[in-house]
Amino acid sequence: MDKLNHAAKINHALKWRCAQEQTDENSRVLSHEDLAEIAIQHWRIKKKLEIIGGDSQVGLNFALRKMGQILAKNRIEVVDLDGMPFSTGSAVEVLESDGSGSEQVMKTVEPIVLIDRQVVRFGKVTTQRPGTN
Repeated sequence: MDKLNHAAKINHALKWRCAQEQTDENSRVLSHEDLAEIAIQHWRIKKKLEIIGGDSQVGLNFALRKMGQILAKNRIEVVDLDGMPFSTGSAVEVLESDGSGSEQVMKTVEPIVLIDRQVVRFGKVTTQRPGTN
């Protein structure tokens, strides 16, 4: 009887340890910085595919759509500011500006990344007064 009881305890301990390892594996979480980086890379690929176009990107577009759905499901938003009026209170770093005051974003170099509507990564933009080149 003691051997059976001892074997049952060992079996129970092994099952508990396996369950604990599985829980530890499932509870791994990416940092906000990692998630922001994934969102930015998704944005970059999407922008490049818009330029390239063509039917050969069907598989890549599907993959991008799936990635976008996962980002949205996890309340991760990417904000592209191309063509938007520039505001000094924006969550962006201006890399290049003509300094005229009433500027708009000419190019988003890196988008703003929000998680749960909170800024986790500032964007990087270039600005210019509308109508000047």
